[in-house]
Amino acid sequence: MKDHNYSVKKGALSIAKGHGWRTRDWAYMRYNDKSEELYDMRTDPGQITNLVNDAAYASTLKRLAAELDARLDSAGLAH
Repeated sequence: MKDHNYSVKKGALSIAKGHGWRTRDWAYMRYNDKSEELYDMRTDPGQITNLVNDAAYASTLKRLAAELDARLDSAGLAH
């Protein structure tokens, strides 16, 4: 593809010890024990600072959790 900004998928689902949702800018994981992680992949690609408890990212966390749930539903997977 010539347009490097073009994206076919909204995100990628991962399944291992829970579920993860990775978009171009964010990584969100929800584990089987209900713990969560949220990383800004633009500024923290090494996933050092978990933003899940930072109130400034509450709306992002809520949106990504909903996107993950929707993706799990579409795949017929429990969440």
